[in-house]
Amino acid sequence: MNLPRLNDQQSSVIWSARLHEPEWMPEMRALLKSKAAESGTAFGRWLLSESGISGISKAHVREFEAWLGTNHTLRNVLRSITQRIRDQIPGFPLARIAIAIKRAANPINPDVYTAERIQRSGQLVQALQQGLKMDLDALSREERIGLLLLSAAYSGGLLDVAQLNAMLGSSLESIEWVAGIPEIRLRLSIRGKTGAEFRQWFPDPATLALLIRCADDVQKSSYKMHRRNWHMRCVDAFLRKVDIPEQDQPQNLSELFDLFRMQMQLRLPQVLVNFACRQEFVSQSLRPSSWGNICGQEDLEDPAGTYDDESVSDGPEDSPDPPAWLLELRDRVRDNLPIEMPLQAEGSGELPGLIQSWIAYMLGGASAYGHSAGRRTIDRYTRVLGAALTSQLDGTSIFELEIGALEIVYESSLDAQATDGKRRTLAKAIHEFHTFLQRRYS
Repeated sequence: MNLPRLNDQQSSVIWSARLHEPEWMPEMRALLKSKAAESGTAFGRWLLSESGISGISKAHVREFEAWLGTNHTLRNVLRSITQRIRDQIPGFPLARIAIAIKRAANPINPDVYTAERIQRSGQLVQALQQGLKMDLDALSREERIGLLLLSAAYSGGLLDVAQLNAMLGSSLESIEWVAGIPEIRLRLSIRGKTGAEFRQWFPDPATLALLIRCADDVQKSSYKMHRRNWHMRCVDAFLRKVDIPEQDQPQNLSELFDLFRMQMQLRLPQVLVNFACRQEFVSQSLRPSSWGNICGQEDLEDPAGTYDDESVSDGPEDSPDPPAWLLELRDRVRDNLPIEMPLQAEGSGELPGLIQSWIAYMLGGASAYGHSAGRRTIDRYTRVLGAALTSQLDGTSIFELEIGALEIVYESSLDAQATDGKRRTLAKAIHEFHTFLQRRYS
């Protein structure tokens, strides 16, 4: 495409101001003109009406782009100029859109990654690997705890004192096995607010085994945990056991984390390393109830007081004065007692017996969701649905209602719930209950 020299009218169309353009645009257009004059490129001279171009191509535009360098504002003004030209000359090559991107600092700093520090870092990993092969009974209590701390920091990704303390403070009963995956929730503080972060931690097999094996050691040493340098004394005791020279041992936990972080940064994406170190990252872990729902285990409940959003949590409160038969049924579910025993429910109509049959049906493994429900889930369903139907039916038999009337009962029960969490729980309970009615009574 041969382009003759621009005449005054054509140049005016290309360089003139447009309606509603930013205040800084005239200044940037003038700067672009001066850059075109300085560049000495064929495209720059053509834009200034100094000469024509024989055989315009993308290469001409890219040459001028390169002259503008990393000034993304000027590059985008050039884009708008080339777009104006294309409006007049179809197929004219456009300048590329420039996006300013701030590049993150390279974590691999050559001033930090010296040969001596890399060697010490590798020694720590080798010491950990050696310790995992040792007979733990041959180690002292401090040495075993030191091995546990090293494994949790490196293999478990807890590169932070607060996370290690939360791990040591976790009981074995707090380990949840969801779909075969062990999970511990670590309560951590943010800016001095205790327990603000509830981090979902999946321990690796080695750290989990050590945590279980060392539970008594940790319990017996719990009174020492807040003493100065207690963690490092345990780590030093283990490192001496595996013959790490004293001059190669980390002097404090910060240096220990730095040496482990060097190994991680050479192997893992930086976002994972920063997450392990809690640098600029706060955990956005799923609620236990949501995680259980994803994994097909719906009996996991959110710990009381952990989440402040009452509008989306299912609180434990019962409706005012629940009937005695409902409390009796819930006690039987929770205490693993036979459900089929007679209830103290004289004068309460058919509902107690119907709820009793429904609970036995679910405890037998039947469910509308395709998998059996746990006792805690059944207890929640019993609580919300039993109270709702008692209030809505007021002694009326379900089997005397038309299907439309029963739908109104369900809808009214949902509308009466105080929170979104209770509405969701009641909706699941209604689905289970009505499926039971269809299957058992057609």
